[in-house]
Amino acid sequence: MKCFNKAWENWLATDNTYAKENIELLKADKGKFLNLIGIKCKI
Repeated sequence: MKCFNKAWENWLATDNTYAKENIELLKADKGKFLNLIGIKCKI
């Protein structure tokens, strides 16, 4: 997903309580466990 990093940067830059909690989680694991699974299908 090409926009994954940019979307996270935008999210973490907001003044949202949940985003602030995410910052602490990402610092704790140094981003090692942040994953995105993309599924693409053709019908």
